[in-house]
This record gives sequence, structure tokens and C-alpha cells, in this order.
Amino acid sequence: MKPLDDLTSEEQQNEELVMGLRHALNKPLTISAEEQAKHLARVRERLFQSKQAGGEHPDLPLQPGIIESHEQRDGAPIEEGPVLTSPRPRSRFLHTVNMLAAVAVVCVLIGSMLLVLTRLHVPQTSQGYPGSGQTASVAPTTSPHITFAAITFTGATSYAQALQLVTNLGLQPVAPCSGTQLDRDGKIGSWFWWHPLADGFSSYPRGMYVATTPLAASDWLARLRATRNVTNIQTAHFVFSCPADQLGTPLPGAVVALAPQQAGTYLTVMFSSHASSYDQALQEISNLGLRLADPCLERSGKRPSPGYSAGQEQKYAATRTLVLATTANSPTNWQRQLDSVVGVQSVQILAPTTC
Repeated sequence: MKPLDDLTSEEQQNEELVMGLRHALNKPLTISAEEQAKHLARVRERLFQSKQAGGEHPDLPLQPGIIESHEQRDGAPIEEGPVLTSPRPRSRFLHTVNMLAAVAVVCVLIGSMLLVLTRLHVPQTSQGYPGSGQTASVAPTTSPHITFAAITFTGATSYAQALQLVTNLGLQPVAPCSGTQLDRDGKIGSWFWWHPLADGFSSYPRGMYVATTPLAASDWLARLRATRNVTNIQTAHFVFSCPADQLGTPLPGAVVALAPQQAGTYLTVMFSSHASSYDQALQEISNLGLRLADPCLERSGKRPSPGYSAGQEQKYAATRTLVLATTANSPTNWQRQLDSVVGVQSVQILAPTTC
């Protein structure tokens, strides 16, 4: 750098400007605001006269808290813009700390909810189709609040084996897309076409929808999971692809299911001595939506004790008779269809007071 005495007038002015800028950038507290603004205004004036007029010099850093002066550019005044401020380091730090604290609180809340759901032991899967391959969570020892389930069986399990397994536990095969609703006047308001219940087993690969009956003990779900024939049990998040229900009076010849208010008739069915086996008889009555029943136990209001078996295989072997009850999955013409079953010898409806 030349000595100050050897500098020309223009070089001396530039040198003073450079020294002033360096002084303002390195030690801003030793120069007053008025002097700093004067130096910057002179720099801007020179820059605006150069070829880069209209843009800022790339080597000049942006100073926070500076307002542009009213200079002339192309004959028009430059409007004063808002004060440019950069976020304070302390404010940015506090903002980061607050965000981290909020994230920590959310993680704690999510962890608490997952812990509660895990302790509930409610099996849930993402799909509602038997045979979907989803594995449910650990089953509870009791299941009084669960009334509906979708069961997937092994490929070697026959329909007769699956049916005897669920009926022994006090469960009944049901159709997911069914249900008859009555209006206030007792007439049918909406309905679905009724289909034999055995169709459901073939519709879903080795799967069956079941519902609990009054003969289902509190431990039926745990006992069902302990069975080797069962690969998956789903009790929540069901997804059905059902047709729209029909409104109004059923069409002539349409077979519909009983409404819940119409179900609950107890009856006994006797098969001939040359009739089919217990498994075949069980398939015939279950196909019509009839369930195994115990009128005395059910009318007492008591729930079967854990380990209770609702099967009637021994009774059938001795008397060729089954005690049954109609359900909301039974067709309205269940008696006529039951009379047409091969091997059925007699059907007797039990009186309300009969045990």
C-alpha cells in the first residue's frame, strides 16, 4: 500500500473509503451510526455509477439493521425498504429447544398409547379377509367383549373339522353380508338375499366367519388359538365387499333371513337311525343358520364356565337328536327347508317353559 503522501486525490479518497469500511466491519462499536451511514452512502454512490448499477457488490456483506438512502437511480428515487433483520442467535436457539421439547412430548404420548394398546391384548390386523396371512396379537385369556371373529384354518382342515371345532366352543358360522331389519310396524324394511352358510367356507380359502352364542365360555378365544388347525384369528378391522341391501317388502320367491326379533325359537330335531353321522347332521343344521342350544342353561342367565363344551356328539350318538335354536342367520322358511333334509325324522318346537 502506498504512503498517504504519495497517493493521488482519487486514490486517497478510495483508500479512506476502504479503511473506513474495514474499520466499520471489524470494529463497528468504535464508529458512530452517523459515520457508518456516511461511509456506506459514499460506497453506494460509487457503486451505482459503475457498470453494476442496480446490484450489490458481491464482496460487500449484507449488514443487518441498515436502511437504504434516498439516492437517484435512472432519475427515479429509490424507495426506502423495510429494515432487514436477521434472527438473533439466542432466539434461534430457544426455538430449536422448544421444537425438540415438543417432539419429545409427542414421542412420550405415542409410546404411552402403544403401551396401553399392548396391555389390552386386543388382536387386530390391517385387513378383514380370512386367509390374508396376517398374524394377530397375543390372545387374552378371556374374551367376554368379543362377539365376532374371522378364522383361518390350515389347508388340511376340512369343513366338518372346522365346524365341529367352532360349535364345540359355542360359536356359530355366520354370513357377514346378511341382516333383516324390521320397521316399527313389524314389516321388513331392508333385507339381503339369504344363502346357505356352508358357502362361506368355500368363498374364503379355509376361512369362516363366526359369532358367539349364549353357550360360548369366556375362554373360547384362548382355546381357539391353542388349536393346531387354526392359523389366524381376526376380531377387529373387518372389510366386507357386500351388495347393497334391498329396501321394502322382499320380492316374490326371495329367501331372506330372520330379523333378530324373530329369532330364538328352541327346537329338537330327530334323525333316523340310518341317517348320517354327527358331522353330517351338524353341517345340515348349521347350513340353515341353526345353532346348538341348551335352553335350561341359557334361560338361567348363567354363562358357561371356562372349558365348557357346547357339542352334542354324545347326545346325538345316544338319541339321534339335536337341541337347536334359530338365529338371525336362519331363513324365514327354515322349517320347510329342515323338513326336506335327508335323514330328518321329526322336528319339534319346544315350549317357552321347556328346559
